Amino acid sequence: MVLMRVSELAERSGVSATTLRYYGERGLLPAQRSPAGYRLYDERALGPGSAEEG
Repeated sequence: MVLMRVSELAERSGVSATTLRYYGERGLLPAQRSPAGYRLYDERALGPGSAEEG
């Protein structure tokens, strides 16, 4: 499983990091936390068909 920080998810999805953080605060886009406190998202956060299946 590949994890990415909010800045990488923003770049790959075309949604601003601020918006992604807002979604997280509202419980719409849950994130894991790194030991340093960074939000970490897996490829499922990009939506259907974005992660390799199988």
